[in-house]
Amino acid sequence: MNALNTLIDQTQSYMIEANNDGDKDMAECYFEDWKDFSEISKLLKAGSINAAANRIVKMDTAPREEIVIAVAKDKGNDWVAENLGWEVA
Repeated sequence: MNALNTLIDQTQSYMIEANNDGDKDMAECYFEDWKDFSEISKLLKAGSINAAANRIVKMDTAPREEIVIAVAKDKGNDWVAENLGWEVA
């Protein structure tokens, strides 16, 4: 899951950068997104697709779109539609 791993790594780097810049609020936001992305990745790898889908539904709009797009890049648009319930154009 290359695109998902890249998203996780990028989010972690944004979190570190915000923290180093003294922007604790942004660092916390990136941390929450990183935590969600990492947990969803683990759930998908374990085959817990329904749990991953439920976690995605509860996310804020922007990070939810990012993870759905990343999973679509890794698994395909049809897989995302069938298993996660999201359409990717």
